[in-house]
Amino acid sequence: MEAFPNIGLAAIALVCACGPARAHDADARSQLPLHGRQLAQTTNCSEDLPFEFVDGVYALLGKRPGGETYAGALRLKTKTDCTFRMVRCIAATRVEGSARFDYATADKIPVLRTSFQSGGRVVEGRFKIDGDFDNQPVLTGPYRVKDDPSSPWGWEFAYVDPKGGPSCE
Repeated sequence: MEAFPNIGLAAIALVCACGPARAHDADARSQLPLHGRQLAQTTNCSEDLPFEFVDGVYALLGKRPGGETYAGALRLKTKTDCTFRMVRCIAATRVEGSARFDYATADKIPVLRTSFQSGGRVVEGRFKIDGDFDNQPVLTGPYRVKDDPSSPWGWEFAYVDPKGGPSCE
């Protein structure tokens, strides 16, 4: 910190949270290492969406709408219909759900929309897809009860743990 005495820890955290810039051409995307398995050649999924980049197992950190924090694991497995089977493991609870790509903003930025059951209610999330400095996927975003605009938001952060992290099957 002595080299940059006027920069606070908050500014450094902001820079780290924003993640690296992404290349937008197909050649640059094809250079990314595969995180999960490749899709079968028979699918009609858009080549512009990062299915093989997102497919895999993640360590999961979250904050419930009430402020309680939690840790667990998240597994995304590509299905042949261009969606994902999602399994969330938090404490001793295993919940299955689904995820699919959607677009956000006028620039059509791909995001991952998730859906799962919690307490008898459908919960939906919207995750920004990014990469860390080792080119591994990072997913961050809010979630809340579906069809209830007054429900408070929770927040989750999913990343590939370089040490293997928790398992969720």
